[in-house]
Amino acid sequence: MSRSTSGKSSWLKQNQHAPWIRPALDAAQFAYEIARSLAGRADVPAVAGGWPVRRVPFPSPKPFSRHERAEIRRLMRHQAATFDGGKVARFERELADRLGSRHAIATSSGTGALHASMSALGLVPGDEVIVPVLTYVSTALAVVYQGATPIFADVHPTTWNIDPECIEALVT
Repeated sequence: MSRSTSGKSSWLKQNQHAPWIRPALDAAQFAYEIARSLAGRADVPAVAGGWPVRRVPFPSPKPFSRHERAEIRRLMRHQAATFDGGKVARFERELADRLGSRHAIATSSGTGALHASMSALGLVPGDEVIVPVLTYVSTALAVVYQGATPIFADVHPTTWNIDPECIEALVT
């Protein structure tokens, strides 16, 4: 009896947090990338007949821990949108201590952290900030919010991080 495709992804989804599955999937992706480059189609986009960049699925986020679920339930009972009781201040102190810094600032989101970072840099209109072309919109908007100009750099096809060779060409 053959399995359906949904059965396979269901099995993978159920087992994605098993300690052995992530290294196996990463090895499969690595082998796929080698085969793709040897086939001579690595530079052709999938929509133009090339191979897809990724065949192994990204893992979904890990489920909340027992302690996280308890904290979420507590916050929902109190209809609070934020942590209370000094938890944020304690978190900031512990993070600063762990990082060996005098200060750490918790933000409500990654977007808030980017805005705070750009503000701390003292960006002014006319400044340019190199950002990856493959990113969430907040990366560029945090730069624009400060009046600076985002300059988009291409990403490396294997790592999906900014390609260092592109950065050098964009620095003015």
